[in-house]
Amino acid sequence: MHPSLLPRHRGAAPIQHTLLRGDRVTGVSVIKIAPGEATDAGDVLWQANVGVGEDTMHRELEDELARLGAKAVTEVLKGLPGSWDRASRQDHDKATKAPRITNQGRVRFAEHTNEQVYDAWRALQSNGGIHAEFVREGEDTPRRARLRNVFLPRHTDESTQMELASLPSLPPGTLYMSTVRPSLWVACAYGWVGLGELAVAGLPPMDASRATACLGLAPGAVASPCDADSFVI
Repeated sequence: MHPSLLPRHRGAAPIQHTLLRGDRVTGVSVIKIAPGEATDAGDVLWQANVGVGEDTMHRELEDELARLGAKAVTEVLKGLPGSWDRASRQDHDKATKAPRITNQGRVRFAEHTNEQVYDAWRALQSNGGIHAEFVREGEDTPRRARLRNVFLPRHTDESTQMELASLPSLPPGTLYMSTVRPSLWVACAYGWVGLGELAVAGLPPMDASRATACLGLAPGAVASPCDADSFVI
């Protein structure tokens, strides 16, 4: 049983890649396994799909697909030998890969939109999370910082959304402290992403209030990035 609608997302991390790519539909596939055949490329015995909400997290989707997978295997076994004989070949031209996650938790604000950063958080929050590089004032060596409790403007009140929409275009990596409520935002290649907590190497975890105090950011103030991938704290 494979937790994707094969041939999409063949590989070791199909659920993470479903969320990383913002898929709105996924499912499970029960397939044949033959000696010498490519990984996850066997004929399909049974498939069923499920919708993926725009805020669905990895653990939620994993649990739902596990339940659906148990049902799928039961249905295939009950249908033998007919289910075996009715297997259909995969369209190999439509195959996509879902390799094991390595450094894909690294956020690059100049390349990623706010939706992509949020999708990465949904996909990886239970598997190491996402991170960016931060540089402290007076230091040259970047530090890795875990980004936690990531959210988007649509998760906030209308006043905050209007405030962010009214800001001028700012370089990716720019930090902004909201005037509406204590919330810390980072400019992305497109849009803003909110950070509920930062965990910077060598420092205690900081919620938005502590992080902005560390930055010396007053409401309505911005902190310029040191480059497109990281920012100064």
